[in-house]
Amino acid sequence: LWEKESQAWAERTGRHLRMVEPYRCEDADLVLVASSTPSLTAEEVVDDLREQGVRAGLLRLRLFRPFPSEAVRRILAGVDKVAVLDRDCSYGHHGIWFAELKSALYSLPADERPKLFGYVAGLGGRDITARTLRTLFERTRERDVPDPETLWIQD
Repeated sequence: LWEKESQAWAERTGRHLRMVEPYRCEDADLVLVASSTPSLTAEEVVDDLREQGVRAGLLRLRLFRPFPSEAVRRILAGVDKVAVLDRDCSYGHHGIWFAELKSALYSLPADERPKLFGYVAGLGGRDITARTLRTLFERTRERDVPDPETLWIQD
């Protein structure tokens, strides 16, 4: 249904709306999953990391429902680590993007399933800066095993 509606929208406006937008993910071993405004800033951070020799990528999620599980699995299969940026919280649990990604990736074979690292930032309208995103990438790169709980990042 989404593809049909997206095609109709493209015919009316000339703009094609995709469910997900991978950025430099084709050979990435570390991918940040984000949505909306922080994902635009993340492109610059990914480019900077690439210049430093880090194989970083970004997966921009454009909609929540229907969740694009198949596309997410296709793009993230075989990636070593995935940092998930949520701008919401569920006390005692992970953010909503993290929970959906965990569910979508569960069906991948264990050797293709990435390690998920959950982060919450930008609550209460706080800015998510390039510095914040670099912190997410650095924390994820430094760790071999995800923290049991989602981490709250503040600039």
